[in-house]
Amino acid sequence: MDRTASIRLVLALGVALFVGFGGSVGCSTTAMVHPAAVPSARPMAQNREIITQALSRRAWIVDSDKPGEIMAHYQRRGAVAHVRITYDKSSILIAYAGSENLKCQPSGDECSTIHKTYNTWVTNLYQDISLSAQNRR
Repeated sequence: MDRTASIRLVLALGVALFVGFGGSVGCSTTAMVHPAAVPSARPMAQNREIITQALSRRAWIVDSDKPGEIMAHYQRRGAVAHVRITYDKSSILIAYAGSENLKCQPSGDECSTIHKTYNTWVTNLYQDISLSAQNRR
């Protein structure tokens, strides 16, 4: 096989791999997680404390904090995830509120797919909140 044919073969394989991976070689996207509401039968002030402590432990930054709703973001390596955490006397819910550099494929107010890192960050936060809510019963 001559040099030109070899180059064409390598380019063809590269294009096939790129297309086969959906054009996202190097980082993977997945369906966005939607954590279930955390049951939490306690005063709103205690739920707020559970949330703010979990945010702090995971290095999330609180952008706004008003009764029943906390807006926060997490930033790492140029990627940013924004969440809206709503709470009342019976539950705590984490919802997507935006992102930057996380390959969001828009679907209404959310993403149909997003970089798997977003899911990891939100799942970790959800688990911390859930464990704290269970331990304070």
